[in-house]
Amino acid sequence: MLVARGDVFDATEFLKTHPSGPAPILRAMARDNTEDLEMHSSRARGIWERFRVGKLTPCGEGGYGEFQPPPKLRLGCAIT
Repeated sequence: MLVARGDVFDATEFLKTHPSGPAPILRAMARDNTEDLEMHSSRARGIWERFRVGKLTPCGEGGYGEFQPPPKLRLGCAIT
C-alpha cells in the first residue's frame, strides 16, 4: 500500500509492470508519497488512480490500540 495526499493505493498489481521495476514502489511503502505522485506525468497519475482503494483516516482517541507502529508509519489509522 502507498499513501499520497491522504489517498491509499494498492500498487501490488503494478509491481510487475512498473517501468523502473518493483524497487521504487517497495521502498515507498513506509512513507508519504505525495511528492512522488506529483512529480509523475498526468498519464502516470492516471495509472495511480486505477489503484486507489480509499482514504487514510486519522486515528481517534483510541489510537492504534495495543499495536504501536513505527513513527514513520503513523500517518493514519484506517482506510475508508
